Amino acid sequence: MKLYPMVLTPFVSETVGGGRRLIDEYSVVTDKRNAAEAWVMSAHKNGSSTVANGEFAGRTLREVYLEHPELGGKNCAGFSDFPVLIKFIDAAADLSVQPLNHVVSADPG
Repeated sequence: MKLYPMVLTPFVSETVGGGRRLIDEYSVVTDKRNAAEAWVMSAHKNGSSTVANGEFAGRTLREVYLEHPELGGKNCAGFSDFPVLIKFIDAAADLSVQPLNHVVSADPG
């Protein structure tokens, strides 16, 4: 596979509390009424960005990564899934703090 700069179309989630700023002000394209979240770089199983150009146009980033794990570079070899998720959130109301279900500790040594 020859690497090239991929243009990604975000996965968009719609919720009752979602707003329209991502659509109206940031040009996120969707047929949904609102865009609570736009996952602009995602290979997550619950919502993957779609490649919009080049050899992999029309395929999800998840499909491409699973077929070509070298896409993540040498430091991502230990991950079974693409280790980066970049998303923008637009909430029509204040959000509550969502604590993680687990704690990851840094090695003190």
